[in-house]
Parts: sequence; structure tokens; C-alpha cells
Amino acid sequence: MSLVSCQYSLLSTMLALWRPTGSVGYGELETLLRAADELSGWPGECAAFCIHMFAWTGVRKNELCAAHREDLSVDTWTFKVRHPKGEGTYGRQRIVPIPDRLKPVVIRYLKARDEMLAGRGEMEVVPLVPSVRNPERSITRGAIDKWVWDVSEKSGVQFNPHALRRTYGQILIDNGVSVETVSVMLGHSFTTTTEKHYCRKTADSARLEVIRAWRVLRSIPAD
Repeated sequence: MSLVSCQYSLLSTMLALWRPTGSVGYGELETLLRAADELSGWPGECAAFCIHMFAWTGVRKNELCAAHREDLSVDTWTFKVRHPKGEGTYGRQRIVPIPDRLKPVVIRYLKARDEMLAGRGEMEVVPLVPSVRNPERSITRGAIDKWVWDVSEKSGVQFNPHALRRTYGQILIDNGVSVETVSVMLGHSFTTTTEKHYCRKTADSARLEVIRAWRVLRSIPAD
């Protein structure tokens, strides 16, 4: 095993042991996303894209590593999870919408990706996020772990892709999306998984949902 591989393996182990519970707060999310956007070069573009994807689509690390370029559409602004967790058993492919907040990041990344491939004499490759060393191959989990570590150090916010996945779910719940829909977007087989391990409705969001319901009911004429 090479020195680089050993370093990536160590980072993966450390990140697995150092797993923040719950989601990342909104303020912390903005801080770490700004830090990711400040990374430079092609590796920096990859890092920023991956971290934004974790935050705004709830995609798992393995799912992003296995993604093809054709899975990301700027015509329909959707991302297809081609190889979901539990593939072949309980896992099902899903299509996740790209929110407006993510669209400029996607455009910037795809432009940088095209420029990188042109500079290497490549027309196109299959992986959505190609390996920095070999564009024909997909990015590795270890490389993502290193980028997460770098952004954590730069921003002062401890996080990992799983924490951003929880944040994605919590943002949806807090803004009135049903737990059933959030469960589908996260690729869960049961809503109980979503409720128990990922996101729960806060008192404030529950109150606002009830207020919205009363407003709708108030607009319905009585018999």
C-alpha cells in the first residue's frame, strides 16, 4: 500500500470514529460551504462540488462516488442516484431535484470539469467526479474524506458527509416537507428510519405547519 493510500485509510478511520451526532446548524453550514468554495484548483472544484451535493441533495458518499456524468442533468435539474445503498435488495434508484442554491455550484463544476478534460486531451469520461489522478476512474471515498478534513480544518466546523445528509433532511422537514417525502429523497425504505436517525420536526416548524393548515381551512367557505 502506498503512502497516499495509507493516509487516506487513516483519514477514513478517523472520520468514522469522529462522527458528529445530528445535523449541522444553519450557521455552521454556511461557514463550511464558504470554506469549501475557497479551495483552489481542480481538486478544490471537486471538493466544493461534493460537499455542496451532500448538503443540498442528501446523497450518500458511496452514491456520489458511483455516479456517472449522465446522472446529473442541467436540462431537468435533477440528479439520478444510479447505485443506491442496498442495491439489489431494498435499495431503489431515485431522482433528486437540484435546488436553486446548488445550481451555480453545478454550473461552475461542470465548466471546470470540461476544462480539466480538455487540458488532458479527453472528450468525456463516465464518472461524474473523476479521480484527480486518473479521469477514467471515479473519485474514491478516501479522497472525499481528505477534502472533508481540509474543509473542517479551514472552517473550524466538524462535519462529515453523513452529517450533511442529516442536515438536508432537517432543512426539508423544517420547511414543511412531509416525512414521507423526505424519506423517499433520502432513499430510506421506512419513514421510521428518517424520523429516528435523521430528522425530526422541531417545535417551531410544527407550530408553523399548524398555522398554515389553519389558514387553508379558514379560506374554505363553511356550508
